[in-house]
Amino acid sequence: MAIADRRLRRLLRAPWLHFLLLGGLLHLGQGLLPSAAAALPTGAADVERLRREWRAETGRWPSHAELLASTERWLDEQALLAEALHRELDLRDSVARERLLANLRFARPELGDDEAALLAEARRLGMPASDLVVRRRLVQRLEQELSAGQTVDEAALRAYVAAHPERYGQPERLRFSQLYLNRDRPGRSADQAEQLLARLRAEPGLDPATLGDAWLFDGDAVPQSLAQLRQRYGAGLAAALQTAPAGAWVGPVETVYGWHLLQLQERLPAQAPDYPAVRQRAAYAWLAEQEPAWRRARLDGWRRDQGLPSASALLAEAGR
Repeated sequence: MAIADRRLRRLLRAPWLHFLLLGGLLHLGQGLLPSAAAALPTGAADVERLRREWRAETGRWPSHAELLASTERWLDEQALLAEALHRELDLRDSVARERLLANLRFARPELGDDEAALLAEARRLGMPASDLVVRRRLVQRLEQELSAGQTVDEAALRAYVAAHPERYGQPERLRFSQLYLNRDRPGRSADQAEQLLARLRAEPGLDPATLGDAWLFDGDAVPQSLAQLRQRYGAGLAAALQTAPAGAWVGPVETVYGWHLLQLQERLPAQAPDYPAVRQRAAYAWLAEQEPAWRRARLDGWRRDQGLPSASALLAEAGR
């Protein structure tokens, strides 16, 4: 009987059992946790600390706008950290947990290897918030989760695709021929371009390739959108082609390259987006554009649920 009692006492003192029991209690207590994380302490002293840190880093005191922005960032971090502690990430994240255990083994050697006791003491001392390594780790973990749960609003996505026909549809495209005069060649001028235009209009059988200079780029025979034309040639040439009647020679249009005589060959009308074909690509773009607002709204919700003050209210409390 005495042997059995000794074995039972040794078992009850075993660190692994303490940790197992703590884990079970934490799991059991999840349903008992408040729905919102408890706010970490904030006050005027934090504003003064932020001012001193700014001066130490920059050599000057922050302006009001700079201090307000710095306080906003710090309040965001406080909200993230409080949410991380609410989720007990300091006990479950391997990096944070090992850091806390190492700190407490050094600071409280009398606790031995009882990990449950060490972690409980770390929380009692506020170490997850005060240790910069642990704090940064927990904040980063929650920052990574801010976008979790973001979903596509189908109606909003359809409206997004419809609002960007140039991206998801097929814009109007123009196919054209040109006679090009290189401004760097001797004798080339706007007057010469005008003379050649008159010849092309008077003699329909003329081959423009025999009258001008070799063009620098390939691809003019391929239909191009107005945006592509503006990017390659400039707004003047794009505008001239946009209003040109099919088959007629127009110009000359001067660009950085020289003078261009243009003949519109074909005008391909714009095509509306094929929603099923572009949905996935559009969804990625829409989610990326919505992500900052989604993250901000979620973070603001945590700050509101935790009862954190606004940055302006905190500055007013500090007399700043």
